[in-house]
Amino acid sequence: MQKKVFRTLIGAIALLGLTGCLPDYFPPTHVERRLGAKDLVGVWSLTTPSRELLGEMSLVDSSSCEGSIRFDPSGMCSFQSYSQSNEMCIVARGTWNLTYGDNLAIRGRKANVLEIWLDVKRPTGKRSYERLFFTEKHRSLILWHPLGDADARIFGEYNHTRGEAKGSPDLADSEQGII
Repeated sequence: MQKKVFRTLIGAIALLGLTGCLPDYFPPTHVERRLGAKDLVGVWSLTTPSRELLGEMSLVDSSSCEGSIRFDPSGMCSFQSYSQSNEMCIVARGTWNLTYGDNLAIRGRKANVLEIWLDVKRPTGKRSYERLFFTEKHRSLILWHPLGDADARIFGEYNHTRGEAKGSPDLADSEQGII
């Protein structure tokens, strides 16, 4: 009887240990409630692990890429971070749109999708476009996007700092470009 209880206990501990690793193997979940501009407005800063990951992947020089996005209620934004569409760090102004609905996420769940159009042209001549999603960790919103191939399950994440990010003033026309 004691052996059976002991085996069950060991099995339960092993299962709990494996369950704790699951977030490392699956992409972040989507926030399914409708978010609004009040949830987005302010400064979002690239997390330290995401900044380090970008450096490890040789996607950016972490010393030259601030990693912040400031969203205004007017629909304008200042972007000083890694651009998925340009595959490098850029500094630009742009516009944003927050969309909510069915089939914006995997498996037909409702999700919030943040689309950003930047005033920087890609090498193809098309305007830069970023698509980001929301998840929650410890009751705080996290803005995220895949880094490289979405199937690789590598994500860049931003925390909402709400105030002004260090060194992120309004961008003058001459300050936009690629770092």
